[in-house]
Amino acid sequence: MNGKLADSIISTLKDAAGKLVGPKRRAFQAQVALDYLEDCPRRSERVFGWGRHTVEPGLNELRTGIVCLGNFSARGNKKTEEKFPELEQEIRELAEPRSQQDPRFQSPSCIRA
Repeated sequence: MNGKLADSIISTLKDAAGKLVGPKRRAFQAQVALDYLEDCPRRSERVFGWGRHTVEPGLNELRTGIVCLGNFSARGNKKTEEKFPELEQEIRELAEPRSQQDPRFQSPSCIRA
């Protein structure tokens, strides 16, 4: 199906899709698949390198009018404090015997009487 589109057009469409995010990107990719690739997510994957798992929801969104929302807050790492709630107390227990109360940060052997 790539014979229908010139390489310059493919490059332009890939560039345009790369500048969009979320539902706008899915809608754009789905519309391109509808217009040029006979509504086929696999062809969009082959021709443009777009994931068919992105184009399929885009096609469904165009068909139904219902936009899928991503759960972006669930991505990434949790804070260390959330993963290991006991860590702060354990660090304090390790450091407390060796910590100084003297704001000049001198060891007792350096203090002259």
